[in-house]
Amino acid sequence: MTTKNSVTEKLRVFVLLTGLLCITALIQAAGSRHGQKEPEKIYTSREVDTKAVLKKQREHPTGNCGQLGTECSRQGTVKLQIVLHKTRKVTEVKVIEDDKCSDFVERACKIAKKIEFTPAIKEGVEVSQYLTIEYSYRCGL
Repeated sequence: MTTKNSVTEKLRVFVLLTGLLCITALIQAAGSRHGQKEPEKIYTSREVDTKAVLKKQREHPTGNCGQLGTECSRQGTVKLQIVLHKTRKVTEVKVIEDDKCSDFVERACKIAKKIEFTPAIKEGVEVSQYLTIEYSYRCGL
């Protein structure tokens, strides 16, 4: 009879351990958002050791004022928040403030995507950084 009890006891331990392994796997999967990588941290200029350095810009969004739409006033400003990615590319452009001149805003976003820069540094490693930039225009003033 001891063999039957021994086999039953081993089976119970096996089932218990299998259950614990399943629970552990579920907890780990939930903790890592079902196996997805955590989103990369984008730092503010205050959080980095060395801020990103912009190279000289070659273009300005104004271009020819005569090509701006009729909804545009004679002067205006657009403020953009951009991400200077550690891969040396501008990866996000978000309009924070504008003067409703869609032609100028569109041009500003396109030019912001072309910005060349040296990435920010944190603890000796190149990292991505948020930056707010502003473009202004004045036509015929």
